[in-house]
Amino acid sequence: QPCVALVQLGVTPAGTELLVDLEACGVLAVAATSDEADEVVTAIGTALASSLFAEVAHLVVVSLPEEALLGHRNAHCAASADAAVELAYSLVGTTAVNARSSFELRSLRTGGEVWEPTVVLLGSADDGAEVCGAADLPAAGHGLAVVVADGQQRVPGAAARLVARSDGWRLDAFGASIELTPVGVSTSDLHGVTELLADADRALEPIETIAEMRWSDDLPVGAAEDRDSALGELAEALRTRPHEIVVGILGGVEVRTRTGDVGSFERSKTVELIAWLATHRDRATRTGARTALWDLDVRDATFANVVSEARRGLARLMPPPDGAEWVARTLTEQLPIHVLVVTDAELVEDRLSQARLQPPDQAIETLRPAVELVRDMPFAGTSYLWPDAEGITSNLVLLAISATAEFAGHALSLGDTDAVFWATGKGLRVLPGHEELIALRMRAHARAGDLAGVRQEWESYERVLVADAWSDGEPAPKLLALRHQLLNPTSS
Repeated sequence: QPCVALVQLGVTPAGTELLVDLEACGVLAVAATSDEADEVVTAIGTALASSLFAEVAHLVVVSLPEEALLGHRNAHCAASADAAVELAYSLVGTTAVNARSSFELRSLRTGGEVWEPTVVLLGSADDGAEVCGAADLPAAGHGLAVVVADGQQRVPGAAARLVARSDGWRLDAFGASIELTPVGVSTSDLHGVTELLADADRALEPIETIAEMRWSDDLPVGAAEDRDSALGELAEALRTRPHEIVVGILGGVEVRTRTGDVGSFERSKTVELIAWLATHRDRATRTGARTALWDLDVRDATFANVVSEARRGLARLMPPPDGAEWVARTLTEQLPIHVLVVTDAELVEDRLSQARLQPPDQAIETLRPAVELVRDMPFAGTSYLWPDAEGITSNLVLLAISATAEFAGHALSLGDTDAVFWATGKGLRVLPGHEELIALRMRAHARAGDLAGVRQEWESYERVLVADAWSDGEPAPKLLALRHQLLNPTSS
């Protein structure tokens, strides 16, 4: 990025963001009242300090609050404007006198250097106008930029001027004159930004810890208990959604309670209907169910009997909440299933999304119940037509592989090879020969010093490739490279 000091000045009347390379300006004078000019200069400093492009730049302030530089690693605070310019010269070094501009030097990667610039930010209390008028500043584009609050407009020689007029603000630079509304950062704004960044730097607390926290000793009587109760409910909700009945589809289809009691139903179509309703709760209609479950038109009485058995069978398995039924009775086309009836895939999704925000040891504990729910190929042992036709099966396969691979990856990072083999074994029952799972198993064998195990995994993988009618028999290049790396560590 050759424009290291690129920064947003404001927004044009057309809504376009206006960005300027301060280094190309040389001196940018902000001509406005002291308060307005300081807010604009502070905004420029804050924008530079938070810019990925300006990570290598040096930022120098005098009277502006040091917080405006947001803890930038190359932030400097000088005692006076003269000292700031002197410091800037020492930081820029030979870039200021190089025949080539710093833009050209960076574009050509000359000398392997980044040719970092220095930006001096002078507020209205710094007498920056006198310094800019007296100092022999280098030509624009040679590593040094000065942004000065020029309330008295005493820097007539500034190459760029941002001027507050009675009819609005205008930037005069590079032979152009552009109307804009500048960005300004007040003291309260700066305080809000620094608080936000400080909060973002805080380590994430486990939800159990958050539920036990006491933020104040001055709460009214009973408020602490109410807060803790609410946080406890939040913690439980984050672990998994509320449910009483689970429809297992990550394997053979089964219907069981939250505690593991399995339901029994007279007709196989009843179980299929429950599975269909649980996977189509946002669009569960009578016509949709009949079309999905029967190839030919089914008699109304037959369909009604299946719906009634589903309602009765679920109630036998567990009584529904007061005033409700597991499969609601409606006078419309809708056929909703109760929200406390969920699929095991939904529970896995909840835990997988939560684990992705956690450190490895905590993610493993979150994912373990999810991996236990992965039993076999989705809808194993059934001849349902609708899961494949709607892409549900492939989505569930991806979910199962993601959960098992995520768990195994964390387990491998913690050195728990037994957990790696347990999780990947479940994943390979869903999708035999999956390259990522095979790779995790090979790495686990290698970590345990079992090179014979690495070879055995590779041979099993090759047998899967040969047996797969859709495979060309060629192993994945990344897996082939991993095998070579693990079996020949000295050559790598």
